[in-house]
Amino acid sequence: MDRSKFIAGLAGPVFLSLGVSMFINRDLFPDIVHQLQNSFPLIIIAGAIALAAGLAIVRTHNIWSGWPALVTLLGWLLVIGGVLRIVLQRQLTDIAGSAGANPAFLTGGALLMTAVGAVLTFKAYQ
Repeated sequence: MDRSKFIAGLAGPVFLSLGVSMFINRDLFPDIVHQLQNSFPLIIIAGAIALAAGLAIVRTHNIWSGWPALVTLLGWLLVIGGVLRIVLQRQLTDIAGSAGANPAFLTGGALLMTAVGAVLTFKAYQ
């Protein structure tokens, strides 16, 4: 199995599930964001997990053409997001607090996650 399909087969269903969950539980997400804002250890742990996952993708997958470029881009976004969570917890919680209270932002995030998850899942299992 090629690396692109393997990584997409892992990440796709996760992103698809998260996106669908954001739609189904739209009313819960402002509370979830508020609770996460007050948990700096959890933010650091989430950052470390995102950084490790991103580095695993980036170190094994560097393809910038066709749909596999989405996998590489996802890896880099996880690396950047992980580093930012570890280094800038307080600043990110302020941003997340205002974004998490915005229904349009949550809907956009849910759409993006669902779309990326669906594309990756489709490509991995076709």
